[in-house]
Amino acid sequence: MAKSYLYTTDDYTATGAGFKAQALSEYEDGISYLYQLMVSYDTKSIKSKQVDEKIETAVVADFEKGKELVIEYLKMVRAIGLDYMEEGFEDFVDETIAILNARTAKYVVLENKEVYALDEDGGPETLQREFLEITADDRGRVEKAIAEFKKGNVDPENPEDENADYLDMLAEEDLSDFWKK
Repeated sequence: MAKSYLYTTDDYTATGAGFKAQALSEYEDGISYLYQLMVSYDTKSIKSKQVDEKIETAVVADFEKGKELVIEYLKMVRAIGLDYMEEGFEDFVDETIAILNARTAKYVVLENKEVYALDEDGGPETLQREFLEITADDRGRVEKAIAEFKKGNVDPENPEDENADYLDMLAEEDLSDFWKK
């Protein structure tokens, strides 16, 4: 399985080399939807910090904005109480909020080269471009869903409610041991 990694830093370089970062999380099965939301503001492609590469397969973004989006998203999902949420989901939300609020950094960095390396079709450049497009689109939709939820306008039982589309994005994810200790 291909892993992806999330780090925080106060400084980065577009070349990836030479900046100090603190590990935040490691996801065992691709790129977590929460990672995608974390890196959805002021997103830029950079070269990997982990490996020497000629193309940009890492992503850097605004940590504070991403953190707030993840927290609001998880609070919304928890409050709605969807069927797929396993026992312990509320603890996961509380743990996430505590970990993210304890972390101070300017940037969040997503390393996803392992995921891209498994793709045989488009190659890393195509995957990076598609990832950035999907991330921007999903951020807008999640922001809208959160705003509508706060007004009481999200109905997860209504298949026509486009604001409820993003509520089940965590259904297939293994959230156990999600945050780096």
